[in-house]
Amino acid sequence: MKDETLLIQQAKGGDAKAFSVLVRHYYHLMRFVAAPIVGESNADEIVQEAWLTVHQKLAEWKDRGSFKAWLLTITANEAKSLYRKQKREVLSESPEENLMAERFQEDGHWRQPPSIWHIEGPEALLNKQELMDCLNHKITVLPEKQRIVFGLKDFSQFSLDEIAECMGETSANVRVLLHRARTRLYAGIERFQETGIC
Repeated sequence: MKDETLLIQQAKGGDAKAFSVLVRHYYHLMRFVAAPIVGESNADEIVQEAWLTVHQKLAEWKDRGSFKAWLLTITANEAKSLYRKQKREVLSESPEENLMAERFQEDGHWRQPPSIWHIEGPEALLNKQELMDCLNHKITVLPEKQRIVFGLKDFSQFSLDEIAECMGETSANVRVLLHRARTRLYAGIERFQETGIC
């Protein structure tokens, strides 16, 4: 993508081509934020609504802060609005969520890998389709905020500060959500390796 600042200025000036370039560049990432909140079937609708909002408010956006974070905040807000309208039941935190709290270092790496990894190595395990299916399932059933934080940090490589800005959370809360998500996924992987049950 050519210079983002230039594209934004052109889009502000009514350049439809520049706006289209921005849409194409960020669409997938915005969909990634929306899907965990409203489901895959509604994610595209949310992203389209978000772009309508962006189009209406683009002239008001100042070149302060991250344009990407601004887009994702709008996307998250649109998704949360639809989520409230649909009156979905919010997944509650599990009472077991802190049982694995000592498994991770401050930098997010495991203190000790899952028990069977020392036998086959992580690459061999991750090549198993059953494990990948189980891991994907465990990600989809994470509580909403944990899913979003985990996806933005570990898949999209956002910084904790960027995620906090996008979600309207403090960096400390984002760190806790990320830790909880990784803890749940770790426990799921370890259970699968020990029992073969997802």
